[in-house]
Amino acid sequence: MEQEEYYNTIRSMIHHETTLRNNRLTWMLALQGFLFATYGVLWCKSLLAIIVVGLTGLWSSLSICFGLHICSNAIDTLKKLGPQENAIQRGRWPPVIGHCQKKYRFFLPWKFLPLWFAGVWILFLLIAIF
Repeated sequence: MEQEEYYNTIRSMIHHETTLRNNRLTWMLALQGFLFATYGVLWCKSLLAIIVVGLTGLWSSLSICFGLHICSNAIDTLKKLGPQENAIQRGRWPPVIGHCQKKYRFFLPWKFLPLWFAGVWILFLLIAIF
């Protein structure tokens, strides 16, 4: 495989992973919206139903968090397979990804939101039970 073809393949794979990450975030936000609406409708009606909805929200948040973590690891691995830094600095190849935030990575939506939703569901479950 020629170097340019290899470079384009790596960039294509990173693009595919970021598309998957975007889809997972969209699915998570849509699911959480439906579950929050269901939780609001069931408020003060059925404790069992509220617990089931709360547990569904909690587990779906944690599951999506796991999938997004795997996606981030895949992107990090692919970035390491791209052109070496010295080739990028000499202007021979552009970087395989535009910007890599080192500080405050936890607050990126694919890292922060699933855990935030999981915490909210734990809080809702505690409120419903006690």
